[in-house]
Parts: sequence; structure tokens; C-alpha cells
Amino acid sequence: MNQIIIILWPLFALIFLGFILKRNAMFTPLFWQGTEKLNYFLLFPALLITSLVTAPLDDPQLFQLVWVILAVLGICCVILIFLTRQMNGNSQLMSAIITLQTIIAAITLPVILGLLLG
Repeated sequence: MNQIIIILWPLFALIFLGFILKRNAMFTPLFWQGTEKLNYFLLFPALLITSLVTAPLDDPQLFQLVWVILAVLGICCVILIFLTRQMNGNSQLMSAIITLQTIIAAITLPVILGLLLG
């Protein structure tokens, strides 16, 4: 558990720092547009690929873990569909929520797999 917290705190610190910087209007909107494109099209895919490459895939219990992950993803999809209908289709908020959850999963999944399987 401590290992997950140690890995996640920089992520939340960066998100908080970005929130503070954007709120204080230190940079122009053009800067934020470029930063979002850099994050979504280069940095985030690189993080996903790196996390998937370093994940341990040779354990026989991995098959059971995959079913659990698929079940959780299904439940999350149902919840997100319900929330989207409740928020009248606020797609920007839902996109931000999904992106944050995906980033956290991409960072923590290899650690959790390593702790459970190795």
C-alpha cells in the first residue's frame, strides 16, 4: 500500500500544480491547448506503453486478474453512462474523469500486479 501511495503522490501533486497555475492565469490559453495536445498525443500513450511493457505477464494467476479488471471496467462504464445522462451530456467533465482514471490505472496496475504476483 505504501508503494502505491509513493507512486501516486507525484501524479496528484502535478495535477494540483497544473490547477494552481491555470487558476492564477500565469500562462495563456494557447499554452494550455499545446500542453493538452502534448499530453494526450505523446506523453500519455508513452506512459501506457511503458506501463504495459514493464508489467509481469508470465504468472498463471494473471488470467483471473484480467477477469476482475474487465468486471471493474464494466461497472465503471455503467456508472459513467449513468453519470453522463445525469449531467446532461457534459462531455468535457466526463472526459477529464475518464482520463484521470486511466492515468492512475496505467501507473498503478504494474505495481499492483507486481505485488500480487511476485
